[in-house]
Amino acid sequence: MKRKNRNKKEGFYLENVTFSIIDCILGINALYKDESPTSAHFDAHFTAKDFDVQRAYKEIPMFHDMVSAAEKAHGIISVDYKVKGDLNGNMGPIYESMQGGGTINLRDVKIKGLKLFDGISSKTGQSGLNNPDMKGIEIKSTIDKNLISIEPFTFSVASFRPTIKGTTSFDGLLDLRMRLGLPLFGIIGFPIVITGTHEAPKIKIFSKTGQEINPAIYDEKNNKVIREEKVSKPKTKK
Repeated sequence: MKRKNRNKKEGFYLENVTFSIIDCILGINALYKDESPTSAHFDAHFTAKDFDVQRAYKEIPMFHDMVSAAEKAHGIISVDYKVKGDLNGNMGPIYESMQGGGTINLRDVKIKGLKLFDGISSKTGQSGLNNPDMKGIEIKSTIDKNLISIEPFTFSVASFRPTIKGTTSFDGLLDLRMRLGLPLFGIIGFPIVITGTHEAPKIKIFSKTGQEINPAIYDEKNNKVIREEKVSKPKTKK
């Protein structure tokens, strides 16, 4: 383990620091710098391999907010993520300030009771879609201005091959696209749009019209949120 201390003006830097949390080894490289008596800046790279997703959801506040779907997930995942932004006076992240990206690897995860999948199952009449097993799935995403952009990823459930991509927010807004690949092999499929929120998703079959989420506006100089993210006009995506 290495730790480099710098003076107060520069802040301090943690290099190759590891410690045990939720029964796994968490690796951190991080820069921390005070900006005012009530705010600070951080720039960090987190890695954690093979940990229990339920424990992370319950015990790590940032993971709880970033991966809200983990509430209904059980199993083992890994994380490799870089993120930077500002901290408030309580040392909590100001999500509107955050930028970054990385991967979440689902080694062996069972999802049960997630309203999004329950809604898709109900709309399509395919009960096998509501509680998918997700194994060996890598999900790449980026964070910017309180929005999380998810790159396309594909998994198998009940002989179907869904592909999901789109945008969600730390406050639970959804603008997701799914292509539901039909048996066999998923070559033929149809589009699904998921809007609304995590708690009340709206599912539209054979649609490409979603809800655009305008990003938050953050004043980095004064550490102030000028406008929270909000839903804009419906839009059509290819």
